Amino acid sequence: QKGELRDGIVQSVSMEMVRHFFQSLSQSMAAAIHFEIYGDNSHHVAEALFKGTGQALKPALAKISDEVRSSKGMLA
Repeated sequence: QKGELRDGIVQSVSMEMVRHFFQSLSQSMAAAIHFEIYGDNSHHVAEALFKGTGQALKPALAKISDEVRSSKGMLA
């Protein structure tokens, strides 16, 4: 992470929980997630983090076909 998430509350959500969400997402995906954040308004910073993450994950989660994507032809 480059930049800093300031402490505070954005529409009843603690910025600490935003930080925790992205840490948990990174750990559960076993992926390194890098952010460069800046801005004075915590609401806009948090919004940009969520929207940017959604856009970055969109291709990976897109449904390509009804076919099971596995070398074995099934998921166990």
